[in-house]
Amino acid sequence: MKRVLKGIFAAALSVGLCFSTVGCGDVKEGSKIEKCVVTLVSEGKEIPIEVELYMNYTGSTIEHFKYLAGKNYYDGTIVSNAKDYVEFGLLDSSRNALDDKYASIITNDYASKLTFVNDNTRKRYTSANTIVGEFYKNGFQDKNGKNANPLTLDGALVLKRGLDKVSVDGQTIYEENTGKGVFAFTFGTTSYFSSADEFAILGKVVKDNATDDEKSSYDRLKALMTDNASTEYYYTFVCKEVGHKCNEYGHRFRKADNGDIERYVNGEWVVMDSEDENVKTFLEEFDKNGKYASVLPKKEITVKSIEFKKK
Repeated sequence: MKRVLKGIFAAALSVGLCFSTVGCGDVKEGSKIEKCVVTLVSEGKEIPIEVELYMNYTGSTIEHFKYLAGKNYYDGTIVSNAKDYVEFGLLDSSRNALDDKYASIITNDYASKLTFVNDNTRKRYTSANTIVGEFYKNGFQDKNGKNANPLTLDGALVLKRGLDKVSVDGQTIYEENTGKGVFAFTFGTTSYFSSADEFAILGKVVKDNATDDEKSSYDRLKALMTDNASTEYYYTFVCKEVGHKCNEYGHRFRKADNGDIERYVNGEWVVMDSEDENVKTFLEEFDKNGKYASVLPKKEITVKSIEFKKK
């Protein structure tokens, strides 16, 4: 009888442990793991990137990512930065910003009802419907005031934060502490991704799935970035000043081999007159607002699909 009771107690304890976290399954570094495959396409070749999502650390951000992906938000979009990290979710295949599509999915009705997975007293979204970043310097800490997320930026899937401070309905929203639908694969710290304490890290690209014929997901992704280094910039800066002509020269620019700055006009690259005072002013602005300039890959990379599976 004692053995039976011990068995029942052990089983009950096991079930209790499952429900005290986010569920049973693979566990790494104290977190339940779910799998995600981001399939990229370059030069007609599909490149599947397998990612392990750490559900206990940024569960609300992962839900946000899964919700957008489930609405086909990313399908057919392009990689918009491939210099120091691989960024997606900013531009569609025509190089138009995805803001309107985001607004049609993350609506006021959807966002206003949600709180954080691990804190139902804190709203998940701002009044601008950007998601609050789950990272240490944004107040997400363990009971001892330390960073509860041990993941580093090497081979990480990260929510890219906003860049501006805006006012919505009289409330100041610091977008640099929130994000929309732009994510990036990082390979360590950069001038932008300067610290793991300042970004919501969802998971890690798998390093140990290499075969005789294929590199690991991590090595495939890093090679894709290295092979597509370029000097073409996509400038997303939009000044809030009325009548400001910050985008009068378009959005796409590049530095030619001879040092000329060119802009893309009607399917052609046109040299900008560096002696023109208006051009000089614009280039000074461009240099000052470099954080708004994405480095597009040399060859177009598209997102075919994002699929999730529990392991």
